Amino acid sequence: MAEKLLDEALDTQDLHRYFVRLQAMAGIDDIGCDRLIKATAFPTIPTWTFSNLQMGCLCDGLPGARFRQLLLTIADREDGLDVALDIMQMRAFSLRSQGKGLDPDDRATGRDLLSKVTFSKYRNSEGYKLAEIAKACLTTASDHAAAETLCSNLLAATEAGKVHASDYGELIGVLAASFPRAVLDVLVDRRQAGDEGRRDIFRSFRNHDRRCPLANVDDETMLSWAQEDPDRRFIYLAEAIRPWRKADGSENHNEPGPLVWSETALRLVRESHDPILVLSTYFRRFRPSIWMGSLADLLESKLPLLRELSRDPNPLIARWADQAVGPLAAEVESARAWEGKQDRQRDEQFPW
Repeated sequence: MAEKLLDEALDTQDLHRYFVRLQAMAGIDDIGCDRLIKATAFPTIPTWTFSNLQMGCLCDGLPGARFRQLLLTIADREDGLDVALDIMQMRAFSLRSQGKGLDPDDRATGRDLLSKVTFSKYRNSEGYKLAEIAKACLTTASDHAAAETLCSNLLAATEAGKVHASDYGELIGVLAASFPRAVLDVLVDRRQAGDEGRRDIFRSFRNHDRRCPLANVDDETMLSWAQEDPDRRFIYLAEAIRPWRKADGSENHNEPGPLVWSETALRLVRESHDPILVLSTYFRRFRPSIWMGSLADLLESKLPLLRELSRDPNPLIARWADQAVGPLAAEVESARAWEGKQDRQRDEQFPW
């Protein structure tokens, strides 16, 4: 009886708005899956209604091959990719919660869906959703090309101003952990056009005070990559990584407080063919492009970094650091004088 009623609902246009929910409430077996696939061909069935398939582990009982067939037909609708990605994320989460993994067909489905993502505009929590799917579905060396495609599409979208890279830190972090070469080759290397876009990807994490995704790449992989083209790549990495960290381990780098060099930053200096170029890159980054509170205090917090390097066993590094202390100290004093002037002007204008 239920199957007959669902067939009639699919054949009745006035019920199309409710059809997917009706099928979801009845459960999704092999026949129900066929009915839903057929439903994707009806323009009178709104795409958003297929979001009902996320609920209550509805699709968990479908074999991977059948689930793949269903999701790809939903994704092929004009506005169906986001819905299909939501359903894919929920399947991955549900099976993981049950201690089960995705089968090869499931992973292929996730991989195919990710290849369709063009980052045309940011949608709430999209970075997290794509990161979860990538973590579950891009799991072998053969998925490297899919990771590269994701990076390329994200880069193109950021260069076009469609999205902000800082909203996709979780995704880049997942890819950096599993496919570091893809992230380094596409998002860090700048031998081709679009240099500014690549630089802005990692600057955006600093400006929004978010963890740099390159922290998921181990030093050996990063430095091995840099040595393949040392004249360029050491500088690219110096521009992309976060060279220092708060001494107390906190993540708020745009507030004053004691800083220490990261081990990665020091290795880039000491293993570069031209450590002064790397150090000069760090020096330019001492002045933040966005900050809250006192700029003078932020700049002053960088002085101990230079004083530490002035004791480096490499005389070239030590001499550069010793000579850089003066200009930075002068900039601190200039910023403090400007801030004092601003404070006095505010006090004079206040209606006491």
